[in-house]
Amino acid sequence: MMLRVGDYMRRMHAIAFPYPGYITRKHGPTSPPPEEWRHRCWTAEARYESALDTFQAHSPQLTAGIRERLENLIATIPNRLRSEYATPHFVHGDCHAHHFFLVQSGGAWSITGTVDMEVASAGYVGEDFLKLGIELASLLPVTTRWWEALLQGYGGEPDFGLLKLRMLAAEPAEFAWPDLWPKRWEDVLRHIFDAESWHQLFDTGS
Repeated sequence: MMLRVGDYMRRMHAIAFPYPGYITRKHGPTSPPPEEWRHRCWTAEARYESALDTFQAHSPQLTAGIRERLENLIATIPNRLRSEYATPHFVHGDCHAHHFFLVQSGGAWSITGTVDMEVASAGYVGEDFLKLGIELASLLPVTTRWWEALLQGYGGEPDFGLLKLRMLAAEPAEFAWPDLWPKRWEDVLRHIFDAESWHQLFDTGS
């Protein structure tokens, strides 16, 4: 099943566009997005601005050590992610596990489509791995090593360090619904900072 999800994401993410932005027509955005507001998956600068807003809003609840580590890490986003945003690709934008239509026939799984595409964008595909990874880590036992089949179907692993960077820059609320992640945001951050492998990153206790 995870193999099919990974393959579907690979084919979805292979679609490229000339400009980032919401996909409201067949050939995607026809010009650069406006400066006054940009989704975090559109540009590295927008990703940085989103992360900085989150940090400023929630940093008072963090201890000094974690706050300093996170602030220093967020400052690296524009340079570390700029090349990832260079060519916009199809991004679901709200990639939850339950959005994939899975059908089993003759013992084999296939995917017929996805739902909830109102924020589908041309942008950085790593945002889909962020949301899906957070959710699957709480839904599936780490002992199943579910990410291996997912990444096999995708055709390769995303950069582990960059995925951690995006997770550390995410909104605390993004970890709240999958309730097997640590309750406190500082504990979530510490868990991600300390993870040195896919197994450690996705071992939330589920």
